[in-house]
Amino acid sequence: MRMRPVEDALLLCVRAERSPAEQERLRSLLASLELEPHPPAAGAHGAAVDAGAVAPGAAASVAGAGRTASLVSVSPHAEMERGGEGRDPAPVPAWSKAGAEGPPRDQRPTWQRLWREAAHQQVLPLVARTLAGAAVAAALPPAVVQYAKGLRLRTMLHNMAVHAELGRIGARLHVHGIPAAPLKGSHLAERLYRALDARQVGDIDILVPDDDVVAARAVLRDMGYVPGQPASPGIEEHSFHGVPLVRHEGGSTFVVELHWQLNNPQFVTIDYTRLWRRILASGSDRAPLRPLPAEELLLFLSLHLAKHENGVLRLLADVDRLVRREAAALDWPYAVALARHWSVAGLLYFALQRAQALLDTPLPGWVLPHLAPAPWRRALVGLLAGPSAILRPLPDEHLHYNRFRLAYCIMLDPPNRAVAAYRHYLFAPAASRSSGVLLGTVDCARRLARGLAWTGLVLGSALVDRWPSMQRGK
Repeated sequence: MRMRPVEDALLLCVRAERSPAEQERLRSLLASLELEPHPPAAGAHGAAVDAGAVAPGAAASVAGAGRTASLVSVSPHAEMERGGEGRDPAPVPAWSKAGAEGPPRDQRPTWQRLWREAAHQQVLPLVARTLAGAAVAAALPPAVVQYAKGLRLRTMLHNMAVHAELGRIGARLHVHGIPAAPLKGSHLAERLYRALDARQVGDIDILVPDDDVVAARAVLRDMGYVPGQPASPGIEEHSFHGVPLVRHEGGSTFVVELHWQLNNPQFVTIDYTRLWRRILASGSDRAPLRPLPAEELLLFLSLHLAKHENGVLRLLADVDRLVRREAAALDWPYAVALARHWSVAGLLYFALQRAQALLDTPLPGWVLPHLAPAPWRRALVGLLAGPSAILRPLPDEHLHYNRFRLAYCIMLDPPNRAVAAYRHYLFAPAASRSSGVLLGTVDCARRLARGLAWTGLVLGSALVDRWPSMQRGK
């Protein structure tokens, strides 16, 4: 695919390493971005935002679903993320109105678009770190540097609070003899990026042994955590984690997801006895938190990535940083063998392949060929969830979601699991089911028709999107 200027700049900002030529290209791309004039923005409740407010856009919740406090405030200069929050977009500049010269507004390379795409990919902290760094800051508009520094500060303060809470939970569980493995969040910011201001953080996800789940819930309850939503019957028997638990303290809200498994066991095969043996053997008994070994973390990040259609670049950056940071400790033959044992070899392949394509992730030369699935699977996943689909999400959320769900199904091993996932996601039953044989038959027919229709629409739209590049390749 041909990179657009904003896409190229975004990827260069997110990359862990840039050559001198890439650094110069990034400076040139950033210098070409336009800073559109805007009137003072209104805050979330209609009040004017103070002119000293930070954060280019992203009144985005760190949890992505509004379950925790906002990571940053709305920009007074541009309201760059208002469209992403369901609000009216900022005023359209005169040059983009009907009859004016110039490309459509959504194609014009502007700072607003860079911030908006960074927010969608959930990499605002990484972009802010790059822009506030000495290598490029001197050549940027002062307002942009101010936004970037403000965003770094907000991210740091939020993540410090979350990380402290993670440590507090780990210590309490340790006192009760419950081993706990942090899975994502601030743990990854510290472990993979060596900086708490480098990663967008939401919930606190903790894995505990299945036998300790009840005791761990009791510990969290004693700490003030309560279910964050009305618990439906059977919610505590979810296949791999419980209902989110919430605790409020001052102006902060902490959300914990207590896991007893890493993923839906319908789609993966994980030996948890062996996993916990490796976790406990890799650290000190005195440590309250026991991280996943590098190989298991790589597999977990890969299977977690495959289920997401938004924020994909952030998840690919996690994979990239793990491969770079823990290269000396990463046992690739063991990781590949374990991927086959977990039935996630396809998921690992597509995570590594896309990370290498977009972020130039360094990999041993034999790994991708050894993991590579059948050519038709690689072609279909590339069509549905390749770099173009990641960087240019569809405006229709349902279509975008189902493209990535179908791609996830194709990634799965063995074929019977792929078929089970296909039925689960694209042929899902309606929220309310009809009773009786006749009405039940009608419901089944509707599910079949809906699933086939979505499959055709997803594949057809992907081919239509790819058609221009196919024509250029002739």
